[in-house]
Amino acid sequence: LRTSSNIKSVGYQLRHVTMDSSISKLKTLFAGAVDAVKPGAMFERYLRDESVLRQLQIADKNYHLVGFGKAVLGMAVQMERILGDRLTSGCISIPVGTLERFRGEHDFQLSKASKIEVLECAANNLPDEAAVGAARKIQSVASSMTANDILCVLVSGGGSALLPLPKPPINLSEKLTIIKQLASAGASIDELNVVRIQLSDVKGGKLAYSANKSCKVLSFIISDIIGDPLELIASGPTVQSELSNEDALNILKKYKLVNKLPKSVEEVLTRRDVGQRVDV
Repeated sequence: LRTSSNIKSVGYQLRHVTMDSSISKLKTLFAGAVDAVKPGAMFERYLRDESVLRQLQIADKNYHLVGFGKAVLGMAVQMERILGDRLTSGCISIPVGTLERFRGEHDFQLSKASKIEVLECAANNLPDEAAVGAARKIQSVASSMTANDILCVLVSGGGSALLPLPKPPINLSEKLTIIKQLASAGASIDELNVVRIQLSDVKGGKLAYSANKSCKVLSFIISDIIGDPLELIASGPTVQSELSNEDALNILKKYKLVNKLPKSVEEVLTRRDVGQRVDV
């Protein structure tokens, strides 16, 4: 009996050791996967392409940086290190609490003399007035570009809530109410995106369009959607959209909301669409 008890004890210890070893391996694999998709590692792999690197080494141009999304702080840090003195100005919109969360982590620390303004907004991933202010600043940077400038736009998941800028005279509350009503009526995510883009002054390629046509716009986009549909990531502020106001109105008619629109929304959606070509 004593021998049997010893065998059981040894068997338990072996199983315990094996489980500990498996957990350790899983933790190592998980940490490796996280490291592989950190902005620093991703940019390093991406910039091995000399044609991309050349775009960031044009000597007689001033580089400006804007960004919005959950991963944008780390992206901005790497871009700052890559561009060095060529970076003239910058402004990024990131979620509330991001700076505190990554405090002390090297890959998420801008330089002490950084030219990039960091704006934290959209608490709980919901658009707010602080995010509207950030979007307005970002649009202002884009619209101030000249032929001597290159605008680098950093985009990642979560960017839509961090870049809410309704077309005048729509205000944020009116836009959010329309989207909420559509969602409650059963509209699909694709239908919500169509309306969201048509009510926005920066989404659906409009941010890139607001930049001077003689200015080069470089977009760096980290996808969080299967298939990488660039027009859907943060609602595609630098991606050409073929949508029209009629598309949005048809969706609102489908869910019997077209007669409940605020006058501001009705005014925007009944305007004649103006073709906008985006070259990024």
